[in-house]
Amino acid sequence: MELELFHGTNKDQAEEICRNKPCIPKSGSYPGDVGRGFYNFYENENYEYSISAVQAATRYADKYRDTPSAVVKTLVDFNPERVLDLNIDSNYSRLIQFKSKAQEVISKTIEEYQRLHPNSRVSKRANPDGIAIERFIDSLPENPVIILWDRWEDIEHPSIKMKSGQIPNCKVAVIRDLRIIKKQNVI
Repeated sequence: MELELFHGTNKDQAEEICRNKPCIPKSGSYPGDVGRGFYNFYENENYEYSISAVQAATRYADKYRDTPSAVVKTLVDFNPERVLDLNIDSNYSRLIQFKSKAQEVISKTIEEYQRLHPNSRVSKRANPDGIAIERFIDSLPENPVIILWDRWEDIEHPSIKMKSGQIPNCKVAVIRDLRIIKKQNVI
């Protein structure tokens, strides 16, 4: 299965990613909202009124990365059986069940990270979702090469002052295995 993905960052980092492939945080680092991996947006054909994946990546970079911002276009090719698609009800339900059973482990992981990194932005946020997803993946028979999930990201129009939302406004793809990357370039 092929997908075109778009990653928003600053110009220097975009060029570095294309030269050397992205870096995936190592085990032991605090995972992002959807676990460890290289985060991207992909086209949102299900949402007639939403912005394109390129616009989403650009808005993300403009908001969270140093200027000038840039977008890395990445072509991936992967076996669909190696995807963790959290838009599929059965996968999402299994994740929710797993998270409810793992609350104590997730809380201890957050507390330990906060103890070791008390002043980090991640410690203050203390988001348990990435930890739950990482632990859930550890329980699977095979590690997924990519995670797909329709979710809300802080990429609304700059005139809209929102800090969070619940209605998905984009599609996020998190690459967990860099071998699925076939081509990258800065656009």
